[in-house]
Amino acid sequence: MSEEWRKLLNLPSSGNDLVPGDGFRCYRFGLRFPSVWRHVNIITQADLNQHAATVGIDLRLFKPSACVFYTLGNEEQVGGIGSLHSEAVEAIPMNDAEWSLLVRYHATPESAEGYGLAVVDDLNLDETRCGPAVQTIDGWFTLLKIPTKESWSGPCLVYVAEGPDGERWRVRIAPDGEEHSE
Repeated sequence: MSEEWRKLLNLPSSGNDLVPGDGFRCYRFGLRFPSVWRHVNIITQADLNQHAATVGIDLRLFKPSACVFYTLGNEEQVGGIGSLHSEAVEAIPMNDAEWSLLVRYHATPESAEGYGLAVVDDLNLDETRCGPAVQTIDGWFTLLKIPTKESWSGPCLVYVAEGPDGERWRVRIAPDGEEHSE
């Protein structure tokens, strides 16, 4: 977005803006990242019993549980058994995960697909992707699990974009919501 448009729309010329449910805004490149959603899926014994009767599973293999996971986009994209509690988040709660999450902008679907595969290979990980790439009017976005660095205060949300001229922008949101430009 040009500086002229920023002034006309009364937007800051630099900086960022995190709006729960509306995503993270990178004014440098005129992007709005999709919201990161935290989901808690609670599966009770009654849920397992009902599902076992429908699908015919061996209940000895499963136990009631709760699982926390993250996606880009809203909770309507997630299905399964049990009850699902979802909310857009600004940061990852301190004791929620060992991993941090990286949200990256891509100009094309091909770069989004290739990036996820490259990170798995680069970090020598089995799987890092948290769901499919998401398309918005601003481009394509991926959500990946990455190791939390020891120097960070805990698991972080990291937003990354690269401009057309190769300029890189990176912001990390700590568990307490504090923003760190990198």
